[in-house]
Amino acid sequence: MKRIVSNVGKVFGFLSAGLGGTVSVGLMLALLLGNPPGWAVAILLVLLLFFGLVPLGLGCGILYASQRVSQQAIRDRFYLLIRNNRGRVSLFDFSAATQLEPSEARLYLDRWARECDATFDVTDAGDIYYVFENADPAQLPGGTAPFSVETLKQLIRTRL
Repeated sequence: MKRIVSNVGKVFGFLSAGLGGTVSVGLMLALLLGNPPGWAVAILLVLLLFFGLVPLGLGCGILYASQRVSQQAIRDRFYLLIRNNRGRVSLFDFSAATQLEPSEARLYLDRWARECDATFDVTDAGDIYYVFENADPAQLPGGTAPFSVETLKQLIRTRL
């Protein structure tokens, strides 16, 4: 669900920022190069504010929020894999769960391995597993249930 919200947010964010930026540039050029009379300057400034700068700001805000939702969805999948696999996560499993390219998935796992002091386990077949011993799956958000809005609300209540 978070992936859908993130993608929809990116589409609306790009459209809003693109249109707001285009209108802003057009109106600023009209102000600078057109040499309009005083009353027209006031109208152009109001138009610049409401049809240029506000949509541009909203679009940038939506893009930022959709990026945050996407990052949270990836982190939730990571927690779920740790919980289900007792702290052992392979690059293939993480890449499949998050639908990321393996090179990008490796960057996430490498960063989290440094943060959690993870070790590596190489099987006889040559598969590499990230072993997160310090990240106790029982202490992760949601316990044994999948991470949901209700568990997030419980976490917020307990931390406040």
